[in-house]
Amino acid sequence: LPRVDDVKKFLGFAVPVMFVTGATLSVYAVMGWLAAAQSLIIAAAHKVVGGIFQFFAFTGEPMFQVAQALFPHGKAEEIRRFKVILPIMGCILGVVIGAIAVAATLAFPNLFTNEPQVVMESLKVMWPFFFSLMLIIPSRTMQGLVVAEQDLAFYAGLMAVNAVLFAGAVAMFAINSTGPYMIMWWLHVAFYVINNIQFAMRIGQQRKLQTA
Repeated sequence: LPRVDDVKKFLGFAVPVMFVTGATLSVYAVMGWLAAAQSLIIAAAHKVVGGIFQFFAFTGEPMFQVAQALFPHGKAEEIRRFKVILPIMGCILGVVIGAIAVAATLAFPNLFTNEPQVVMESLKVMWPFFFSLMLIIPSRTMQGLVVAEQDLAFYAGLMAVNAVLFAGAVAMFAINSTGPYMIMWWLHVAFYVINNIQFAMRIGQQRKLQTA
């Protein structure tokens, strides 16, 4: 039977991760709600674009896992080098995956829908769609590095706060504007720009502490 210490250790890891999962899902719930509130065509377009986004965004999960599985718990120099190399790899992968996703959507829109109006609405958000994919993969990479360092309180707290701020930004800037669906996607890009900066700064702080 598991001991009390084992349960505490499990909960100490699982609860923050589940908290982050809930915060992340809430972001996409807000996006789905706003799309559905606009029109049937935009709701259908979001179903297409959102589904493609989530499919390709899943390629960030291996980077999240690699950051933890291959994290070098040894010399400080190896750790610092790993923290520099892996986010760079995440950035490169993000650009490649974003380009592939956009190319696939532009080249084969009829694979996802046969409605011309839905296709047209989907293609309108290709730029923020690309940037979102480009940014989410390095973000997941750096999140994996933070988790590997057992910095779970920061990880969970930051993602929760960001999710609330995103929902607030959508309510403030997108709902009552012209072109709310496009604005929502650009807010999604801003969400991941800020997210990348925050995690990069945290990793930088950890590297300074390890150097000291």
